[in-house]
Amino acid sequence: MNKLNIKEYKTKSGEVRYILRGAYIGTDVLTGKQIKTDIRGRTKTGVKNELERLKNEFKKNGNTKGKESLETFGEVAESFFELYKLQQKVGSIRQMRSNLDTYAIPAFGNKRISKITTAHIQKQVIEWAKNAAEPLGGKQKRDVGSGKDYKLQLNVINRIFQHALSLGIIDRNPCHSVIIPKVKIDKPNKEVKFYTKTELSELFSHIESLDNTKWSTQYFNALIRLLVASGLRIGEAMALEWFDVDLDNQTVSVSKTTVQRTVIQDTPKTNKSNRVISIDSKAVSTLKRWYFFQKNIL
Repeated sequence: MNKLNIKEYKTKSGEVRYILRGAYIGTDVLTGKQIKTDIRGRTKTGVKNELERLKNEFKKNGNTKGKESLETFGEVAESFFELYKLQQKVGSIRQMRSNLDTYAIPAFGNKRISKITTAHIQKQVIEWAKNAAEPLGGKQKRDVGSGKDYKLQLNVINRIFQHALSLGIIDRNPCHSVIIPKVKIDKPNKEVKFYTKTELSELFSHIESLDNTKWSTQYFNALIRLLVASGLRIGEAMALEWFDVDLDNQTVSVSKTTVQRTVIQDTPKTNKSNRVISIDSKAVSTLKRWYFFQKNIL
């Protein structure tokens, strides 16, 4: 082993320090270039220890300095999300983005992921569980960041640590030892709202009294008739195209939905959502009028 040429020097204040110039760290496997740096220390031993630390860090990074460095939880979370977007539907992607921005990243975003321990995560999960256990006090929904799904948020964090593990950034997943608290969740009393036959009759009478030469009248009449006859979700109804509607056999084929009105998702969330629904004659006649109105006006 070559003797290290560690030299003594003095600072401006007269203190003795040591320096190793052009210390060889290793050869970058991507570029083939030798990686060298100057190392300073208070003692010769300190300089030697720092050299060994830099060599070990270089090896751990795959013998390259060109490798992307993901250090904080937030950086790893964004890397995980980029992969997640390639595998999920639009609705799931939006929900994951919300979970990250509301819970995971505010809690751990700026922390070095390798320094986050089970104790840190356990403390945060307990805090989320306490928020979830807070009485609603008559409110119909919880404040942002105080949702009841604290178990879901732990699952999101776990997936991010698994992502870090697969990238070789950490050696173990600290989520595996977290204990999930069991708390009583105060649920809102949600009253199921529906139209009575009398109310529906009044609604359709009102629509039919409107100017039927207007696009809005024809559209809403057809949409509401379809919703009443089929029981479709509004997103499913708005995603329908004419080839999904069989007016002769009085059926509607459901194979897609919309997300936030504008984005059409190619399939509903579950296979059971793909279905063929029968509709009544009133809905069929209303849809026929809407079809011919579109052909003539639009």
